[in-house]
Amino acid sequence: MKPCLLSTSLSSRSFWWWRYFHQHWHDWFPGLHDRTTFVRQAANLWHYKQLLQQQLLQVLGADESDLYRIDGFPMPVCGFKRAPQCRVFDGLASFGSSATKLGTFYGFRGHLLINAQGLIMGLRVTPANVDERDVVPELVADRQGLLLGDKGYIRDVLSEDLAAQQLTLLTPPRRYMKDYHPQWNRTVSRHRQLVETVLGH
Repeated sequence: MKPCLLSTSLSSRSFWWWRYFHQHWHDWFPGLHDRTTFVRQAANLWHYKQLLQQQLLQVLGADESDLYRIDGFPMPVCGFKRAPQCRVFDGLASFGSSATKLGTFYGFRGHLLINAQGLIMGLRVTPANVDERDVVPELVADRQGLLLGDKGYIRDVLSEDLAAQQLTLLTPPRRYMKDYHPQWNRTVSRHRQLVETVLGH
């Protein structure tokens, strides 16, 4: 992975948008100043973007779902070898581990919740060292039904807390657990493929 790839990608993308509007829509946006101001103003619209997403989910009937899938994914901000010298997101990013081939990385961890149709119901970004299970209650607040997660979400206390709000957490048991059954694990994994597809996009 290239060093500081996330930072470079965000910077180049914001520059492209700023340049496009500056060249083609300047009459409509006469107050469009330098790129830094543009990026800051765009970032400050996060709350309105969230409201628009919630309205869209209502139109699509997403809140009628009672089956959800959750997963975490690594968001490295620079190559591992350069992490000790990397100052990108200094004080915000951290070291974490991933079950994928990425292994230990420096950056953030994304936490995604989708419904049965693959619509994004919630997204949180935390430092890489935050446990995925600690983010679940915030992501699924007030939701009921079934929640499919991978083995990383196994925690008795979490399952009990979610059950109290009528949300059943289903995870494939680990091999050493007494309720381990290969067929059940394959079934849960098959139903979780949708969240992997959404993450891929």
